Amino acid sequence: MEENLDESALRELEDVLHTKLYPGTEIMKDVGTHHFVKSGRGNSNVLVPQPSDDPHDPLNWSPMWKAITLTCATMLSFSLNLGPLALAPMFGVAILVLCFSNFIWDPWLGRGKPSKSQFSLFQHYEGKFLRELWVPWYLYIFPIVELAAFVVSFSASGFLVVNLPQTQAFAAPPYKYSFQTIGLFNLAVLIGAIIGLFTNGPWSDWVAAYLTKKNNGVREPEMRLPAMIPYVLIMILGSVVTAVGYDYHWPWQAIVIIGYGCLGMQVSALPSIASTYAVDSYKPITGSLFVAITVNKNVWGYGVSKFLTPWAEEKADL
Repeated sequence: MEENLDESALRELEDVLHTKLYPGTEIMKDVGTHHFVKSGRGNSNVLVPQPSDDPHDPLNWSPMWKAITLTCATMLSFSLNLGPLALAPMFGVAILVLCFSNFIWDPWLGRGKPSKSQFSLFQHYEGKFLRELWVPWYLYIFPIVELAAFVVSFSASGFLVVNLPQTQAFAAPPYKYSFQTIGLFNLAVLIGAIIGLFTNGPWSDWVAAYLTKKNNGVREPEMRLPAMIPYVLIMILGSVVTAVGYDYHWPWQAIVIIGYGCLGMQVSALPSIASTYAVDSYKPITGSLFVAITVNKNVWGYGVSKFLTPWAEEKADL
């Protein structure tokens, strides 16, 4: 459990609920004399993780500071991805450098007391650097981490498989579209990604809440996994429509609107749900967890980007 409870309190909760509380298991209702912090505004949902009494706890930050943090993270993610795209001939090498650099940046930037001082240019380092370099590699032996890493990797690589050959497909007869037109087709991916971004959170929360209610208020991390089912079906639909459409020269509306739209939706939804499942299971090592997932994803992305286009060109010549 995320709540800071001593051993006797945990045993008491287990006796009342008649269940074993493993790491990652959360109690989503008040039990006996134990009352948890709720989300407020008349909502009875228990907050996970539970906020501490420390005013520097990010969970206690003002909405402005939370918005600043999210904005900084978004801008950093955008800028890191923009660089490799601008270096097209070195795209594969660039994404490998970015992914393995996480082994350095995560231990250096992610340690210390959670506070606004972490926005400082220089700060005191706390932790064991060599151990933190090793932990992401060690995590690969855990099935939950492997599942999350490969869901993220396959989702992103599945998108690359149909996205990389789009110029060869649409620039050739019978389409003969210009590069500008082909580039605009990716707006369908953006729209699909926005839909997936705004639907996967409420949907997975609802699924987890429903299964939690059926489980007497006890939430397990894997209760989010069924929420992946519709997005897996959407991924299959988008992949089939795009691939078959390329091969049989279907109308661009089918390939772009249905194929690209579905692939954009799944590439923002499936990684989010899978990563949340892994984080719920191993909250204390969230930073190292995302390093492991990112390295796996980028290595797969490198392989796809390096070998897919030559293979597609070779098959086209047969």
